Parts: sequence; C-alpha cells; structure tokens
Amino acid sequence: MMKKKIAVAMIMVLSLSLAACGKKKDSEKKTEANTKTNTETVTTGTDADPTTAESTGSATETPADNTEAAGTPANNVSNDEVSKLVEDGFVIPEEAEDVRWTVLTEATGESGALVQVEFVYDNKHYVAHEQKVGGEELVDISGMYYEWTGEHDRTIDKWGDGEVDLKERISYNPEGTSVCLSLWFDKTTGNAYSLAMITSEDVDGYDMRPLVEKLSGK
Repeated sequence: MMKKKIAVAMIMVLSLSLAACGKKKDSEKKTEANTKTNTETVTTGTDADPTTAESTGSATETPADNTEAAGTPANNVSNDEVSKLVEDGFVIPEEAEDVRWTVLTEATGESGALVQVEFVYDNKHYVAHEQKVGGEELVDISGMYYEWTGEHDRTIDKWGDGEVDLKERISYNPEGTSVCLSLWFDKTTGNAYSLAMITSEDVDGYDMRPLVEKLSGK
C-alpha cells in the first residue's frame, strides 16, 4: 500500500511540474489624499479560475507582477476532447483504471497541445504525453530529468507505418523510486509520445513495449 501511495505522489509531482501556473495579486490605484477624485480600484480575478478569468481594464492598468507565468494551467478534459487535439493519439486499454486526461499547454505555432493521461494498468501507475511537434526527429516531451542508469534502442511496429524507433530509459534506484521511460516519434503525423512508469519496485530489465503497442489501439 505504501509503494502505491509513493507512485501516485510521484505522478502528481510530475503533473504539477509540467503545468506552469502563475499567481495573481490584487492591485489598487488611489489618487492623492487632498484631491476630490474618488478612489478607483482595479482588480483582476483573484478568486476566479485562472483558466477562465478575464483581465480587467487596459494593459496599462494591470501591473506587471499580476501576469501569469509562461504556460497554461492544467485543464482536465474528456477522451472525446483529446481526440480533437491530437491526431492518432493514445487509445487507453479498457481494463485501465483511474484514467485522467489533462491539457498541459495549448497549441502554439506549429506545436500542438501537450496532452497528458494518467492511468493504472496491471496494478502499475503510468503517465503518458502526446503532442504534435512536426519535424523529423525524436523529441522528449516527458518532462522527466533523471539520472538515467540504462538506455536501450528498440523498434515498435503498431505505430506510424511500422518499424518506428523506440528509445527506452531506466532510472533504477534499489532503495527508492525508480522510473521507466519510453519515447517514440511518428513521422507520418509529426507526433511525439512518451510513456513513463514510476514505481518503488525493481524495474531492472522491465520492457514497456507491449503496453506502448497496446496504446496505439491496433
């Protein structure tokens, strides 16, 4: 039970680290005390949801420290909504539990929305990312920066046009939390994908290819 709680906590930390949310402060503008002009206060939604709150007044009325940090707060979305954001996205197995979809960043320029899905499968906790990035090369969109103790180059055949390169990384810590990470890129769609398992169990030699293939829905 303790191992399961540790795994859930680590996945939550990862989700929060990828979603950059700014803090808002109230600001007031007051005239000189000896003038007859009424005091005017400009406030920008401190109690509102940061994803929906609208700014009040012009840009010059809002102080610089009231702007949100770069990035978009995480927004929970449905499977149907995700299918409109990412072409040929993940198909989560029916037997998976506790499935939660999140948009971490909205589409900007040539890059599509960065979508995350968390789920439990075969009593293991996973977090996966998908995003249209374009180009021809593999891009790491996992947001994971561990000291990797092992790395393997493999291939998978149920994504893209078959024989897609898969890079597997392992951060093995026999006395703490270990991570298995799979990265792949579909040249036919320009989509980058990542799948990570965070666990306190022994991951030495663990192979995530069967689940990676299953996520294609083929």
